Amino acid sequence: MERARGRGTFVRSPDTRGRFLNKQLSFAAEMGVLNLEHRTEVLRAEWVSYTPELFSRLKLERGDRCYHLVRMRYVSGKPFVLVENYVPESVFPGIDAYDFARRSLYDVFETVYHERIIKSRRVLMAQTANAEFANLFGVHRGSPYCMSKTQSWTKTTARSTSVKNIWTVLPRNLNLKLSTNKPGLCARFC
Repeated sequence: MERARGRGTFVRSPDTRGRFLNKQLSFAAEMGVLNLEHRTEVLRAEWVSYTPELFSRLKLERGDRCYHLVRMRYVSGKPFVLVENYVPESVFPGIDAYDFARRSLYDVFETVYHERIIKSRRVLMAQTANAEFANLFGVHRGSPYCMSKTQSWTKTTARSTSVKNIWTVLPRNLNLKLSTNKPGLCARFC
């Protein structure tokens, strides 16, 4: 329920943003749990060469390449989340052969390469929408949004196997409860 002064009381559909921040699930799995209609549009899929910050995070050398994948995720026909992944070719050779509008990147990691993500580090940042973000999501410039920077590791590799950036519009009220049963782990909000 939501009350708006001078307008009345309305039943508001629950917002699912933030519900899975403490879990390592694919978008399709998250939407399946919620029983929501969803689809993915690939906006960019390309190989990128050396970038100092990115290659340092992935412990790659100058001659290595990364697959850069940018996807817009839609829920009930509306833009929900923009996802950008960087995947090293040395760990996932031939990753560009898959249709990521229809397949889950995590599923391809597991079923084709036998690499399951076992650990991630996620940093959340609240920001305001610039013109490009506002246009992509159909919101006003200056609207609040959340950016998540995630670095993931798989069991068989000692180094990070992917870097992911996620952008999503923040709902009017977002309540997060992040907890862990391991000492020394925490959530950091910037």
